[in-house]
Amino acid sequence: MFKLLFTFLLILPSLLFAAPMSSKGSVNSMLSINKIYSFIETNYAYEAASAIGVKLFHLDNNNRIRDGIEINHIHRLFRQNKKHSQMNWWLLGGIGYLQGSNEAINDKDLSTAFVSPGLQWDYETKKVYALASHQLVRGDSLNHDITSLKAGFSFYETSYKQTQPWFILEMTNINGITPQIVITPTIRLINKTLYLEGGVSNMGNPKIHVMYTF
Repeated sequence: MFKLLFTFLLILPSLLFAAPMSSKGSVNSMLSINKIYSFIETNYAYEAASAIGVKLFHLDNNNRIRDGIEINHIHRLFRQNKKHSQMNWWLLGGIGYLQGSNEAINDKDLSTAFVSPGLQWDYETKKVYALASHQLVRGDSLNHDITSLKAGFSFYETSYKQTQPWFILEMTNINGITPQIVITPTIRLINKTLYLEGGVSNMGNPKIHVMYTF
């Protein structure tokens, strides 16, 4: 799976970064590297509020390993803009194929199609940030639902052309993969449309997350 992932990186070097969604006609991607959950995802916004994309991912908790590919769709259900804040509701959904192995005999050669509907809420000002999402990942005898909560604050305000540092605390649970809730304090750096995050979880695993909007 990682060979396929890095081949994808070599073929599409301009798509290494991204934000969840941008303007109509834009191409967005994100790259996340973590011991338990790594992925690369690229989306094309065919409308101002809708995008379609592809995602490659790798799940690994030592005893259970999963590799998958997903075709997904993102749609902004609602946006509220105020003078100093923005709030969004997103509808997520996808179909894909997953294969993997497990030390348990009854789950050693898993191979299944899956669906992944989900919902996400986020809120942001120049000083605070919050996100909550839950996405089902269901297939034949498969349940790897992903729940994520994020909250943080900026250290100080900057102009658009300057780099703004944030502290973000993330809590994630992947059903059947994470043995406990993974808590990861990170530092996020934002410069124009570039997002760079790095941190170490309570399980001792480093995480790097890069996003770019163009």
